[in-house]
Amino acid sequence: MSRELSAVLDHIEKISELDLEGVPPTSHVIDVVNALRMDEPRPSLPREVALANAPEPLEQGFGVPSPAIDRPEAERFDQDAGQDAPRR
Repeated sequence: MSRELSAVLDHIEKISELDLEGVPPTSHVIDVVNALRMDEPRPSLPREVALANAPEPLEQGFGVPSPAIDRPEAERFDQDAGQDAPRR
């Protein structure tokens, strides 16, 4: 990793040698016009089509296993402590 960091720093050093007087800062190499469309409601897929290939479709959407319930106690992550829960 130190080799990659060194290469990045070398590149930055080369860039700092350039005369950039009068060159405005940019965030893109080309002019970008607002590429986002207006957020307007439009028809969506019927529920039956959207859920057709779902492994566990439910009446109101996709069934997703709960990590807190479906995993053994020893494998749960203790979010408060920021570490694995002790094995019992």
